[in-house]
Amino acid sequence: MRSSYNWSFRHTGFTKGCALPFIAAALFLICVPALVADAGEIVVDGAPYWLRQSVERSLRSVWEELSLNPDLSAEDRVRLLSVVAERLFSGYSPNVVPRGESVRVDLSPQSDTAWGVEINPPPPASSRGRVVRRRRFGA
Repeated sequence: MRSSYNWSFRHTGFTKGCALPFIAAALFLICVPALVADAGEIVVDGAPYWLRQSVERSLRSVWEELSLNPDLSAEDRVRLLSVVAERLFSGYSPNVVPRGESVRVDLSPQSDTAWGVEINPPPPASSRGRVVRRRRFGA
């Protein structure tokens, strides 16, 4: 008995049609980064380690947008980036220094923050009726 399905892989219009979107996507992913204007690198110092990446991403986005405007001079872009950094990161004083194509942003805290931590553990199951001491750390 002969099978009614023909699973031979010939060069048909369907297989050529499936390959075209993949080729187009590959070309898009290769060519688009080359077409985007290189705005330079942003280096951030002075931000806490847990904030550094998000600070760099935010400032890099702003710098890339400013770099797309040909009417702005390098000095104007640095000044605008400084204003944006000052507004975005309140409590820090930014110092924006251009270095060729890259930009260095030094963030220094405007004042020291007095941290205090208080830990209130739940009472153990065996001491539900007793008073549990509270521990206080920091100033």
